[in-house]
Amino acid sequence: MPAKATPKKKAARKRAPRSKAVKRRRRAPGVSRETVALPDGVIAVIASPDLAGLLKPLGELVQDPTNARTHDKANLDAIRASLAKYGQHRPAVVQRQGMVIKIGNGMHQVAVELGWTHIAAVVVDEDDVAATGRALADNRSGELGGWDAQAVLDQAAAIERAQGDLEGLAWTPAELAELQAKQDRAAGKHEAAADPTRLLDGFGDEERAVVETLAGYRTSIARSGDSAPMNAYQRSRLLKGDVLDYGAGLLHGLARFDPAYDPDYGLLTRAWDVVTCNYVLNVLPLEHQRVEALLTMRGLLKPRGYLLVACWKKADKDTKSPKGYQCAWGLDEWEALFGRWFQAERLGARGFMGWKLVPRALG
Repeated sequence: MPAKATPKKKAARKRAPRSKAVKRRRRAPGVSRETVALPDGVIAVIASPDLAGLLKPLGELVQDPTNARTHDKANLDAIRASLAKYGQHRPAVVQRQGMVIKIGNGMHQVAVELGWTHIAAVVVDEDDVAATGRALADNRSGELGGWDAQAVLDQAAAIERAQGDLEGLAWTPAELAELQAKQDRAAGKHEAAADPTRLLDGFGDEERAVVETLAGYRTSIARSGDSAPMNAYQRSRLLKGDVLDYGAGLLHGLARFDPAYDPDYGLLTRAWDVVTCNYVLNVLPLEHQRVEALLTMRGLLKPRGYLLVACWKKADKDTKSPKGYQCAWGLDEWEALFGRWFQAERLGARGFMGWKLVPRALG
């Protein structure tokens, strides 16, 4: 006969009631971290309990119809990522007359989209002139600030090492890579920094005009079929997912960006699994132009995307003529350039130099 449960055991079976603090703790929609404990019915994420007393219902706050500060998609995406990662860390500023938001309109818009019910805000008694002046001064003073480029790079690298990504920073890997490239140029690490015209020595006026045209990425030709690199990528099954051809060549109806023949700039607003670039880098006469092209393509990639790059086989020397420019770099020179921002894998192609370039973590 089973033993009867003792009162002590019966009590243990009962679920202990949750404390009010735990009961009130919730995760707001789109938020990657726990919020500060908030009253029932309040959905928000604030970085400090000190902001709890400033919470105002979103429905009571009015977007400023005269707001001079615009918020494009990139700006709103950055605000959204910051709120989701770190929470609201400073209050909006609201004019009591009409409860109009004078500072924090973008934050309010994103909070509504995230499904929050409240944001922290301070309410100020002031007339329209003072309220508008405050908004203009706040937005403009922040805009006038500068950046210590090396500090940004060091801090971003430390954060990426610690958390494994750059989530919430509002700095993309491509922007950080471009910042690093500017630092390198300022330090004289790029050949164009010391003398931007060095590679153009010996060119006449007509030849310089041709090279300047090439430097504007007018490097492709009107192809009726696939180039050798494109055929090689296809055979190796490297063209997976969403693929963009950047610069030259046609293949199987892939999306194609080409300023000279097909300037569809809308393609540069999307993210791609693979970006191909064939016979373009080797006709750009200055190193910083090759860097800018690489960083542009890097910025188009999805998180696990990669570049497929092809260059002509090494020439005996730089070719400079009205018909065009041909860089004499070999494998070592190209891979030294790629190594700043990518892990480079040689493709072992015949007739051209080819690489699969996977973006590496910065820092």
